[in-house]
Amino acid sequence: MLAVSWPNRFPKRGMSCPERALVVGRALALMSKAFVVNACGTMTEEMREMLVYTEEDRAVLWDDQATGGSCIVGPGGQVVAGPMGAEEGVLVFEADLTECVAEKVRHDFAGHYDRPDVFQLRVSTSAPEIYVREGTATSERTEGR
Repeated sequence: MLAVSWPNRFPKRGMSCPERALVVGRALALMSKAFVVNACGTMTEEMREMLVYTEEDRAVLWDDQATGGSCIVGPGGQVVAGPMGAEEGVLVFEADLTECVAEKVRHDFAGHYDRPDVFQLRVSTSAPEIYVREGTATSERTEGR
C-alpha cells in the first residue's frame, strides 16, 4: 500500500491537482502492483480569503475543479474509491491484498519476457574497453584506439 500526500493545488499552468493525483496514482499502482491512497489537500473559504491578492487569484482560488481529488487506486490501475471533490472527507475501502498478488502474477515478470530469441542478458567480467570491433572471425579488441 502506498500513500501519497498532495498539496491543495498546483500552479495555474499544467494539470490540476486532482488530474495529476489520478494520473500519478494510477501509474504508481500499475508499476508497484499495490493499492495507492491519494490524499489531496482542500481549501477553506478562510484560506482562500487569506491567499487572494488579485482578481485573477480570486478566479483561480475559487475554482473547485483545481483542488481536492482524493481517491484510492487498486493495483490494476482502477479507481476503487473516490475521487472526492473539493470537500473534506474520509474515503473508506476494504482492500483485498490478494489482488496485489494477482496483478503481479498477471504481469508475468519472468514469463513472456523469457524469450532468449529476443532478449539476452550478457554480463562482462572483464574490464570495460572503449573500442570493441565485433563481427570478424576472431573478435579484434583494441584498447585505447
